[in-house]
Amino acid sequence: MKKSIVEIKKEKKKNKKEVEVKEEDKVYKEYKKYIKSKSWKETCDWIYENVYQKKCYCCGRLSGDDNAVIQLHHNSYDYLYNEKEHPECVIPLCASCHRRIHSLPSNWKRFSRKNLK
Repeated sequence: MKKSIVEIKKEKKKNKKEVEVKEEDKVYKEYKKYIKSKSWKETCDWIYENVYQKKCYCCGRLSGDDNAVIQLHHNSYDYLYNEKEHPECVIPLCASCHRRIHSLPSNWKRFSRKNLK
């Protein structure tokens, strides 16, 4: 039985979405690997030393205050892997503020895997 044009278009669209999801997963895995890498650690250390202190941009807690852990948060992925050249794309946040920012529904789209490209 021959497929109708509508069925063929739906099938192509489905296949395209599957390919996009696989590509997004690949990009996201690369990002997660980067965040755990020695290169990222060195970038963080350089940014803390030359641009920001280890102080939360939101609440002002310093690293070590009440066991505060300061992390760099990407407020833009435009310069991913080139943060030293564009330190404005990251801000230091304590773990609490970092979690809070990522939990805001208004940020879900911005922090989705799709936007890591």
